[in-house]
Amino acid sequence: MAENHETQGGVSAVRTTAGLDEGPLVAQQLLALTGGETAREIRDMHFAASWRLFDLVLPTLLDRSYRTWDQDLSKRTYFGHPPAEASLESRV
Repeated sequence: MAENHETQGGVSAVRTTAGLDEGPLVAQQLLALTGGETAREIRDMHFAASWRLFDLVLPTLLDRSYRTWDQDLSKRTYFGHPPAEASLESRV
């Protein structure tokens, strides 16, 4: 994401299915980025957003009041495999 100077990110809670992250969505949270963050900053922002989302979703999981909706898998993006030479500190 840092390499592409992305200006939006997000985290999702997904109901588990046989396919990796292919289940229906339980919740999502978008993140605004400037496009100038380092990989470490982006990672830290996503981890923090994941915990906030978990705090919101957990009560609905416990009382089974959550609702789901299907993902449009054609719109998914994933930036989890940066090149080996990429640094968490680089802004590329």
